[in-house]
Amino acid sequence: MSEARARLKEAVSRCSELTSTIQTLKGVQQTAEQQIEAAKLLIESFADLDAQISQFKVDAMKRKENPRALPPELKTRIDDRRSAHDELQWARSALEQVTKDLATAQVEFAAAKARGQAQAIAVLHETGETLADELFELNAKRLDLVRNLQGLSEVCSRDSTIFGLGKMERFRQAMNLQVESDPEWPSIEPHRAYGKRWDARLGALLNNPEAEVTIPKRIHPSDVINLVNPVQGISMSLALRFDLKPEE
Repeated sequence: MSEARARLKEAVSRCSELTSTIQTLKGVQQTAEQQIEAAKLLIESFADLDAQISQFKVDAMKRKENPRALPPELKTRIDDRRSAHDELQWARSALEQVTKDLATAQVEFAAAKARGQAQAIAVLHETGETLADELFELNAKRLDLVRNLQGLSEVCSRDSTIFGLGKMERFRQAMNLQVESDPEWPSIEPHRAYGKRWDARLGALLNNPEAEVTIPKRIHPSDVINLVNPVQGISMSLALRFDLKPEE
């Protein structure tokens, strides 16, 4: 396994761990918010408690009794209100902490995702290096073939009958061959179609760090699917937006 793949695997694994952590923290955050709302509702249910206490004390003093000797039901409600306030404070503290933890985890996830993207591209770059080496060899062979044809053309040109019959035209066409736009292609550059295939491989690597990177097969103009905007009726390929048929 290359160094880039090893780092990609590590980044994807970390993203998976952080995704699980973030989901858990969001659940805790939601629970804390629900507890806060429940505590607030409970506290509201004691809105008349102070008035009840005041009324009891007034009545007790009228009877010349101890106003501090609250009945059990009032004592219970006072304790319950105190517990509700405590619960509200604890829930708020928990929400504050889990919100901080969630923000930290989301920042770490974004960093891990960026690392994974970079390493996945590095893996594709390794394949590109192989393609470049192969192309260098082909270019060297092509240059050698061109020079051979040029030399052969000079020899063949000594016989005017060959030139006169246009038999050298194939030599000239081969030596002038270049990668040019193909009139059969729609209004996109062919290399953009190949780019889509490579982009699919990038996504596969981010999903599975051990995914095999294959070289896209030859793409034909008929593989391009032009999407049309149903509202404006404009071919989206003209805006350089297109899709490709699935690879076989």
